[in-house]
Amino acid sequence: MEVYVEKRKLIRELQSHQSVLKEKAREKARESISAVIPIVLIVFILGFTVAALSPGILVEFLVGSVLVILGMIFFSMGAELSMTPMGEHVGGSMLRTKKLGFIIIIGFILGFIITISEPDLQVLAEQVSSVPNLVLILSVALGVGAFLVVALLRILFGIALPPLLFSFYILVFVLAMFVPENFLAVAFDSGGVTTGPMTVPFIMALGVGIASIRNDKHAGDDSFGLVALCSIGPILAVLILGLLYHTEGSAALEVVSEVENSIELGKLFAVALPKYFKEIAVSLFPIVAFFGIFQIVSLKLNKTVLIKICIGLFYTYIGLVLFLTGANVGFIPAGNYLGMVLGNLPYNWILVPLGMVIGYFIVKAEPAVYVLMKQVEEKMYMKVTSVYGLTEAAPGMTATRIDDSFDVRCNTVGRDFEHTEVKVIDPETGEECPVGVQGEMCNRGYNTMKGYYKNPQATAEVIDKNGFLHSGDLGVKDEDGNYRITGRIKDMIIRGGENIYPREIEEFLYQLEGVKDVQVAGIPSKKYGEAVGAFIIRHEGADLHESDVRDFCIGKISRYKIPKYIFFVKEFPMTGSGKIQKFKLKDIGLQLCKEQGIEII
Repeated sequence: MEVYVEKRKLIRELQSHQSVLKEKAREKARESISAVIPIVLIVFILGFTVAALSPGILVEFLVGSVLVILGMIFFSMGAELSMTPMGEHVGGSMLRTKKLGFIIIIGFILGFIITISEPDLQVLAEQVSSVPNLVLILSVALGVGAFLVVALLRILFGIALPPLLFSFYILVFVLAMFVPENFLAVAFDSGGVTTGPMTVPFIMALGVGIASIRNDKHAGDDSFGLVALCSIGPILAVLILGLLYHTEGSAALEVVSEVENSIELGKLFAVALPKYFKEIAVSLFPIVAFFGIFQIVSLKLNKTVLIKICIGLFYTYIGLVLFLTGANVGFIPAGNYLGMVLGNLPYNWILVPLGMVIGYFIVKAEPAVYVLMKQVEEKMYMKVTSVYGLTEAAPGMTATRIDDSFDVRCNTVGRDFEHTEVKVIDPETGEECPVGVQGEMCNRGYNTMKGYYKNPQATAEVIDKNGFLHSGDLGVKDEDGNYRITGRIKDMIIRGGENIYPREIEEFLYQLEGVKDVQVAGIPSKKYGEAVGAFIIRHEGADLHESDVRDFCIGKISRYKIPKYIFFVKEFPMTGSGKIQKFKLKDIGLQLCKEQGIEII
C-alpha cells in the first residue's frame, strides 16, 4: 500500500512538472525567437546591400537559424532543470564537509572535467594548428581547474574580488610581453571557454550552492565572480604553454562550404548531426559520471529530483546538438563570407558600428546569457518589472508581475492593478476597443483621483460620466491582457478627417538610410486643417534630401501619411529632463517654412 501511495505521489508530481514544462517551453521559445531574429535580419540586410550571399549559403543560414532557435529552447530548459541544480547541490555538499583539502580536490576535478566537456574548447583547439589538440585542451582544463579552486576559496573565506582580479591580470600582462603575438591572441581567446554553454550554468550554480551555506549578508554577492576568475586560468595556462612551445599560434582557415541543391543541403546537416550527437555525448559523460558518483556517495537526492535532473540532461543534450549543428553548419559559412566581404570594403570603418550591433545580438542569442540573467534576478533580487501610470492615477494603472516572462516584462507595461479597471477606449466613439486595436488608455478604481482641486471644468475634461480617467496616452491590449503604450493623443495629426499617429511614421522613417533621428508633428494647413511635417536629424556626412524621403515613402505607406513638409534640423527642442517638446515643433515648422519661402497650403 505504501509503495502504491508513493508511486501515485510521484506520478502527480511529474504531471504537475509536465504542465510547468509546457509553460517554460513557451517562454523559452519567445526568448529564443526574439534573440535570433535580429541576427537573421542583419544578415539579410547585409546580404541584400553590401555583401551578396549566394542562394546556397543563404539557405544554409536559414536552416541553421531554425536549429539554433530549437537548440536554445531545449538547452535553456535543460540547463535550468539539470546543470543549475546539479551545481547547487554539489556546491552545498562540498562546503558541508568542512574539509578544506576535499573542497580543493573536488573543485579542481570539477573545473577540469567541465572544461573538457565544453564544446567551445573543441572548436578553439581545431583553430590552433601549431599545438596538438590534446595538449591545448589539457592546458586550458588545468587552468580552469586551478582557478575554480581559487574562486571557491574566495567565496569560502569572503575574500574581496577586485584585488584578486588586479593581481592576476598583472601577472597575465607580464607574461604577455614574452609570448609571440599570434599566440597571445589564442591565449586571450581561450578565456572565452569559461563563458561557453556548458561551463557557465554549472560553475555559476556551484558558486550559488557554496554561498547558500554561508549565513552572512555578503554570501549572495560572493556567489558571483567565479566565471571572472576562472577566465584568467586558461589565459595564464596558454601563455605558459606558448613560452614552452616557442611557436606561433596560427589559426586554421575555414573553407566556406556552399550547397548546390536541397539534396546537398540535406547531406550537409545529415553528416553534421551524428557528429555532434557523438561529441556532445562524450562531452556530457564526465559531468554525468561525476554527479552520479557524488549522488551515491554524498548527495542521496530523492527520486523526484533525480528524474527532473535526468529530463533536464536530456533537454541539454538535444539542445546542444541542435544549437551547435545550426551554428557551425548554418551560421559559420554565412559569417565567414560576410567577414571576407566586409573586410575588403573600401569604407571599412563600417566594421566598427556593425561589429557592435552584431556583437550585441550574438551575445543576446548565447544560451549561457539566459542562465546569467536568471541568476542575477533570483540571487540579487533584481527582477525588473514595469509600472505605467500618471499622477492622477497613483501609484499606477498597469504593471508587469515578477512571474511574467522576460519578454512581457521588457516589452509591455503589464496588466491592470488588482481591484481596478483599465480599458482601451476609442477617442471618437467612446466604446471599448477590441484586442489589438489602438485607443486611449483609461482607468477607474481606488487609484484614480476624485478631481482637480476646485476645478470642476478640468476634472470633467479628463474623467468621463462613467468614472474613467482618460490618460491621453494611446495603447493596445493584447490577447493575454497585457498593454503596450503606442503614443500620445495630443500628438495625433488630423488631416482632412484622417487620424495620423506620428509614432507610426517615425518608426517607418527610421529605416531610411541617413536618418539619425526623426520627429513627426502637425503643421497647420488651410485646406486640410493639419499636414504632416517631418523633422529629421541626418547622420554626419549623409547626403539626404527631401526628394529621397518622399521617394522612400511612396508606395510603402498611405499617401496621406507621406510628409508634406520635410525639414532637416540639427536638434529638437528639449526639456531640462531630456524629453522632446513636440508641441514646439509646430511653431518651428511654420518659422522654417517662412524662412525657406515655402507656401502653407
